[in-house]
Amino acid sequence: MFILPSETTLKAMISHLNIGAGINSQIFELIKEQVRHWNEQKKICTIMFDEMALEAAVTYDSKQDKIDGFVHLNEKTHQFADHALVFMLRGAVYKWQQPIAFYFCEGQTKMIDLKAIIKSITTAVTETGLQPIALVSDQGSSFQSAIKDLIEETKGSQLRTGVNVDGTIHLSGNVLSVFYDPPHLIKGMRNNFLSKNVIFEGKIAKWQDIVDVYNMDCRHGESRLMHKLTDEHVIPSKIKKMKVKNCVRVFSKTVVAAMSYTSQFPLYPDGKPVSKTMKDTSKFISFMDDLFDSVNGAERFNKKNVAKPLRQVVTIKSKHHCFWKDAISKLQKIKFVTHDKKEKSVPSLKNWVVSLKSFQRVWKLLSEEKNIKIMRPRYFNSDPIENFFGQVRAYNYRNNDPSVYAFKNTFKSLLITRFINFHSESFNCEDDIGQELLSIKTMFNKINNTTLPNNSQGNSMVAPSQFSNWETVHIQARRERLNVHSRAYTVGWVTRKILCKINCETCTENLLTSNGETNVHDWIKAREYISLKKRKLAYPTENAVRSFGYVAKVTNEYLEENAHIDNISMKIKSQIMSEYSFSFLTCESHRDIVLEQFLNISVRLFIFNWCNIINKILKGVDIIRLQRFEPLPSMQNKALCKYKKKLKNKKVNK
Repeated sequence: MFILPSETTLKAMISHLNIGAGINSQIFELIKEQVRHWNEQKKICTIMFDEMALEAAVTYDSKQDKIDGFVHLNEKTHQFADHALVFMLRGAVYKWQQPIAFYFCEGQTKMIDLKAIIKSITTAVTETGLQPIALVSDQGSSFQSAIKDLIEETKGSQLRTGVNVDGTIHLSGNVLSVFYDPPHLIKGMRNNFLSKNVIFEGKIAKWQDIVDVYNMDCRHGESRLMHKLTDEHVIPSKIKKMKVKNCVRVFSKTVVAAMSYTSQFPLYPDGKPVSKTMKDTSKFISFMDDLFDSVNGAERFNKKNVAKPLRQVVTIKSKHHCFWKDAISKLQKIKFVTHDKKEKSVPSLKNWVVSLKSFQRVWKLLSEEKNIKIMRPRYFNSDPIENFFGQVRAYNYRNNDPSVYAFKNTFKSLLITRFINFHSESFNCEDDIGQELLSIKTMFNKINNTTLPNNSQGNSMVAPSQFSNWETVHIQARRERLNVHSRAYTVGWVTRKILCKINCETCTENLLTSNGETNVHDWIKAREYISLKKRKLAYPTENAVRSFGYVAKVTNEYLEENAHIDNISMKIKSQIMSEYSFSFLTCESHRDIVLEQFLNISVRLFIFNWCNIINKILKGVDIIRLQRFEPLPSMQNKALCKYKKKLKNKKVNK
């Protein structure tokens, strides 16, 4: 029988981790303390980063007194976030890993923002005592742009000082090589190969040759040459383009052997002529297989890899060095051409060259300067961060697109529980069980509640926007009547919550009326159960209803401009207190207590209600109501535009 902590205990532990978007000093201080006694080789690491899609939604975190769901990069804005940008560290020599920071963005992170974040992350990592030697990312357009710009900055500095230009990035005293994730690179090559021919070593390679051999092979039934291939690997319209295994099973020695064998004959068994480019296509596939093997080795001795020496670790005598030199030359000459013989630029080609040169550079650094005898190429891909995303999506239940609030809490939970081995075959990456840098013990032995960046939001209060009149006077009057009656019912609930803890006749007279005969109580009387002999609902005074209406007005107007600002409830209450007297509260003994509870309950209620309205729009479940009223409040209109854009993208992607 296991003695496990209760749910309450776990939530209490997590609540001590004040982790938000940006550089969390709590995490970096713990890392600094943890690595202080490490040897120099263990401190060598890579910085990897990637983005994960989120559901656009806003959630009020009452404990932190802020609304989650907005873009938070170098500063927090009032745009709705739909992606998380995550940074992670990975040991380049020893097997360890650690997620260190996350940010929230709308779509892809803009290049200028990403550049600034990479610089600040690199500085923070360096200050812990770790030694970053590389940046690892996929081929996202903003990622490539930011990396290219950082390389150009370093290039300019190198030219001015007369230093050899080597394609590295110099940040915070570190020389960083650039690696593009090999699984993404090989998928990029395959995806372009589907619609274009390849000129490799002066000869033409065609995807159609693979399709022809596959179709012939399928007719053999039980004696197939390529029994692991299915339509999802070969037929362009059926290929799952994001699956790495579907790509590498085609770029394999089995397929090479089948195509080489087929090229020996002039005709297929059914009499169809064999393509003259079959042999050349097999050579290109063989090259791609070797290329991926050369950057995917992690084990020194493995019987399965005896026939594939390039899939082993790099040593001073391994074949990687000659192969990489030759591969760079071949990749620089490869061309992708359309069927009408127009040459097309393919980023994956250039990025393969960048990555191979980085492997050569890092090997030289490790072997000559750090006296390290082996290098594991697989330690320079993005598998750990892809695996981390898989765990986020699978945490507690399947949630492919978590909200910002859910992602933030899952990130904190995984910092505690990620030592549990959790990997699914459906994850689009290799299992990576690298040791976590931070343990539960180190995380809770030291608490530092500072999170950066937060200073960019400022402490000034933005003046609430004024909504324009958008209905006729008569319609607006009728709507106001409904608002007042509905508001009175809610105020009755609020006053009951307050008075259940205060037994005071004066406070009761300030908040509740005994007769309940005014027009504002019409909806409350309609809600009473007729079968009951006496009233059970609370009938608030007109002053209480009027004050509640003012709180609603100020809260909603403030949220339209400042929903992204921290300590939001506190700032709304401060504005209300400075503008409204609440003179109807006359009890000298309990006035401050009643007023505080009245504002706390009311403001919190309106913040939750505001978030609920925005979320309904973002999910598309409140569209009919919106079509009847124009113009909408600014944030509702922004949410509607966001939903329409999402709907349009879904139609385009079908």
